[in-house]
Amino acid sequence: MVDYENAARHPGGPEAKRAVIVGAGIAGLAAALRMHREGWDVVVLERAPARRSSGYLLNLHGPGYDAAERLGLLPALVPRDIGFFTSVLVHADGREKFTVPAAVAQAAVGNRALSLFRGDLESALYDVVAAHADIRFATTVQAVTQQTDAVEVALSDGTHLRADLLIGADGVHSRIRELVFGPEADYLVELDHMVGAFPLDTVPAHVPEGVGTTFLGPRRTAAVMNLGPGRSSAFFTYRSPDSSAESARGAAPALTAAFGDLGGGIAEALQQLAADPADAYFDSVGQIVIDRWSHGRVVLLGDAAWCVTVFAGYGAALALDGADRLGAAVAAHGDDLAAALDTWEQSLRPEVRKRQALARKGISRFAPPTRAHVWAGDLMLRAIQLPGYPRSRPAIDPAREQLIATRQGERPPTRTQLVGGLPRTCPRQESNLRPSAPEADALSPELRGRGSTRLDRQPVDRAVHSVSHHRRCGQNEWWRISSAEAAGPRGR
Repeated sequence: MVDYENAARHPGGPEAKRAVIVGAGIAGLAAALRMHREGWDVVVLERAPARRSSGYLLNLHGPGYDAAERLGLLPALVPRDIGFFTSVLVHADGREKFTVPAAVAQAAVGNRALSLFRGDLESALYDVVAAHADIRFATTVQAVTQQTDAVEVALSDGTHLRADLLIGADGVHSRIRELVFGPEADYLVELDHMVGAFPLDTVPAHVPEGVGTTFLGPRRTAAVMNLGPGRSSAFFTYRSPDSSAESARGAAPALTAAFGDLGGGIAEALQQLAADPADAYFDSVGQIVIDRWSHGRVVLLGDAAWCVTVFAGYGAALALDGADRLGAAVAAHGDDLAAALDTWEQSLRPEVRKRQALARKGISRFAPPTRAHVWAGDLMLRAIQLPGYPRSRPAIDPAREQLIATRQGERPPTRTQLVGGLPRTCPRQESNLRPSAPEADALSPELRGRGSTRLDRQPVDRAVHSVSHHRRCGQNEWWRISSAEAAGPRGR
């Protein structure tokens, strides 16, 4: 039967347009919020039996932070902001290599940024959406039928829903994409890596509170963050040319096989995983590449449309921005849904292409292909601590600072207090800072012996660039590259 009575449970009334959204993650809930604000009735379908509260850390900055602000989420998100924390790079046995201060990430990212657990962002969205939308858990879509003036979905509980727009925000393994656009194999581009993340029930004894430890080795990375009881987590990624076989093994056996030789907090995290693997996220790393995000009255959103992968560190930001832009396009074009979806996709595609390309290039930061790449990355991060590192303040967001002060019962700071001093700039041009070939070769006998290719030379060249620039100029600009790479422990 068609669930006509559902419309009576929404404030839009019988004349309101209806959107059915599949997926109650960040993209789906953000779309629900935005479409409700445009006067649409909203039904959200989620296959999970209940809300999920776990998840790894993520960053919101740039367009993602702007979208959260436009959606009115900042008052709920700012108190949940983890902020910047110290990152300690460790040897395989857990001994400390060196420390990257929290100020490095702060200088790289600026003040218009939030570090959040994925579950906290979803909770903030859910709290707003639940009062206005019909959210159904343990419900999946079995079939989709498109008509000229509507789209109808058959649900797993035997009911049918008729809507003006169907939004597939159900992740990289999207059921809606499979039903409407074709099999996943047509659009999934595997990057030959696995990723695992899970919360830690017990605070890791080998990791000080407020610190994240990271092991970077050839073809793998492991990170453990101690942010206190109920707020600690672990993250793993490693190269695997056979992702199907790794997925079949399961999170605990696969991650133990890949990282079982490591000590310290990583060993503790793996022990907790083996005892209770139920909450672990474990999947292959792949991007969704599709030449069209909409078909008729069906549109894909978030990872279902463009998964950029954890290597881009931008999935949540794109989900929020994409949902906000979708609502704006629908509002701007009225009854012309086709024009709205075309305009929305054209506005967002350049950013998606950029982030997917950056993710492919950034694989070597998460899983360095050789020991030389690991060494080069270490060199860049160590160079940050050399004398002369800039102490300039990041860009200030007065509205955010006033929000924080107000919630803490303080007097909001003045603009003069917020801005402080001006950052220093480097007097040299970038073109004058390229290291010579002898400099790079002197630091890389391994690569020189192989007749290093441009790709092989790149991390060493960048590391030498950092050190060489530091020697030539007391006011550094290279830190923007190095600190941006170090910003990962703030939460990807």
